[in-house]
Amino acid sequence: MRSKYILFLYVGCWAFYNIQYLFGLEGSLLTRVLILILNVVSLFYCFAAHVFKTTPLYIKALDAFLIMMTIYGIIYLYSEPVALYMDQVSGNYNYLKKIYNSLLPIYFFYYYTRIGVLNENNIKKLVCLFLLLALLEYMANEYSCIKAIESMNFDVDKSEIVNNMGYGFLALFPSMVLFNRNRTLQYVALMYIMVFVLLGLKRGAILISFICLLFFLWKNLRNQTRLRMIGTIVLSFIVIISVVFLIQYLIENNVFFYARVNDTLNGNSSGRDYLYETCIDYFLYHTNNMQLFFGSGAMATLYVTRVNYAHNDWLELAVNQGFLGVFVYLFYWVAFFRLILRVKNNEIKFILELIFIICFLQTFFSMSYSSMNIYSTSMLGYCLGRSYMSSNLKHTDELLYLNDQNSLSY
Repeated sequence: MRSKYILFLYVGCWAFYNIQYLFGLEGSLLTRVLILILNVVSLFYCFAAHVFKTTPLYIKALDAFLIMMTIYGIIYLYSEPVALYMDQVSGNYNYLKKIYNSLLPIYFFYYYTRIGVLNENNIKKLVCLFLLLALLEYMANEYSCIKAIESMNFDVDKSEIVNNMGYGFLALFPSMVLFNRNRTLQYVALMYIMVFVLLGLKRGAILISFICLLFFLWKNLRNQTRLRMIGTIVLSFIVIISVVFLIQYLIENNVFFYARVNDTLNGNSSGRDYLYETCIDYFLYHTNNMQLFFGSGAMATLYVTRVNYAHNDWLELAVNQGFLGVFVYLFYWVAFFRLILRVKNNEIKFILELIFIICFLQTFFSMSYSSMNIYSTSMLGYCLGRSYMSSNLKHTDELLYLNDQNSLSY
């Protein structure tokens, strides 16, 4: 029971931190202390996750990546900060903070799954909470954007706000697999997610959501018995038609959405072409041997582009950490793919496949490793833990920690 309370308290603290804008607490001492505590707790479970007899290859790959980024982040702490608009209001600690916020919670949820606290019943409760929390986060982001625009004395049109929570709702997509036993609820939730992904106007999130939707519907149909096939086909048809009509409505009634569609069709990448070309040119022609193999240091892409981050994980790592960073990151994705291959449970495999598709595609145009949220890390940690324990918890190490009241529960 104590571990269960810690689990839900941890999630509750993250939920409060993520919607701090609604309470006017952005950048306040309270939220800074809260995120520090959350990272300390996550770091504790980073070590606790290694006490089991078996350590997944994925965890080892994640360890390697985090150790590398920590070393570069510590060096950056004692370096001159980059004074560009993207980094003006944050200190040098922001580099490590974003990465720790993104990746460390995986260990927490993995650990609590391995000791049997985060079971199927509890993860479903969390998903229901996340569906509501995502809406509140969407509102918080919109409020923050409006305030930022107003501070620059510009007129605000809500229909023209690009809301990053498009990716937040997209991260909820894999968790819908958990509701396979209730198809109607599952498909209603899918529509709910798709609506806010579209309203967020993030083109990358919209593109990936379509890929995931088609994959989801195809795999659901493929795994059905003949008796349930007709109902699944009808629900799939309703979802597809509804999404098509929503897109048509937005094109006809939202000028900014229509412009974003045209920009995409015309190859307008919102400046990414310049960022990619600049980073590639720097890496190939303006680095010495040391920079080629070990990079130019954390945040180096801001020095190179003078405008923004690379918006591509591979280029960001190539410039910042060189061949070392690219190799370690490749090892991470190979370990992730091997994890999917070894999973026997079809439901867990399906969830991991969706997480892989979303996060891997993001690496090419939207920065993946520094932007994971609790919706994806909770599912990834849960599936990782489930894949390394038997369905009836007969593994010796799992039983040991379930029965030991003095185990590593924080």
